Amino acid sequence: MNETLDINYYKLNPYLLDVLKKSIDELDKLINNYRFNNRNKINKDENLEYILISKLSNDIIIYHLLGRVLKIISNNNLLNKNTNSTDVALDLAKSLLFYFYKIEYQEYIQKEDISYKVYSLSTFINSNYS
Repeated sequence: MNETLDINYYKLNPYLLDVLKKSIDELDKLINNYRFNNRNKINKDENLEYILISKLSNDIIIYHLLGRVLKIISNNNLLNKNTNSTDVALDLAKSLLFYFYKIEYQEYIQKEDISYKVYSLSTFINSNYS
């Protein structure tokens, strides 16, 4: 078996998957509480964490979080990039950041009425977030 798979579906326990499904409502509440508690912060426009959480939907954040949890669980007792906490955290951050860029890019393209072929995502990121 390939030990570097992102998610090893053979190791996922149906009971555990049910527990994860039940946690979705709690995660939803936690994200909403975070937004509410940090809505009046002075430098919230400079705080990348707050910007991502405020711009991304709860469903997207939860989808990415649970995906990382499944990676960790399914790679239990293996030492690889899917179980190293630093790698998992960086992977999650990159994933959410890319999704944020994608949303911002799509909004910009529609607002400015520009073609995707003329103005690429990488150009948008370099122009606005570098």
